[in-house]
Amino acid sequence: MISVWWVVGLLLLSLCTGLATAVLMVVLGVQGVMVALKKRLESVEIAQENLDRRLTTEVKARAAVKAVEARTDAKTLAQVASARLLEEGHSAPTGRPSIISMVRR
Repeated sequence: MISVWWVVGLLLLSLCTGLATAVLMVVLGVQGVMVALKKRLESVEIAQENLDRRLTTEVKARAAVKAVEARTDAKTLAQVASARLLEEGHSAPTGRPSIISMVRR
């Protein structure tokens, strides 16, 4: 006759091998997922670095354009101011102003 202990032993052996197989499959599956996740994360990091580089370049280019415009405007304003000062300098009489000439204006 078959012993009960023999059946229980085979049942425990089957349970242990099934458990070991399941653990091995889970470990291998997680390893594959982690590799795929790592590749995706690296591609996102590279894309973010490229975007950051492009934005920095664009900001610097726009700042340079604004600086050139500001310098051009400053030169133009300086020329207008000097021309205005020359006009007023020629129209104003030399010497000390009198109260009568101030009232006439």
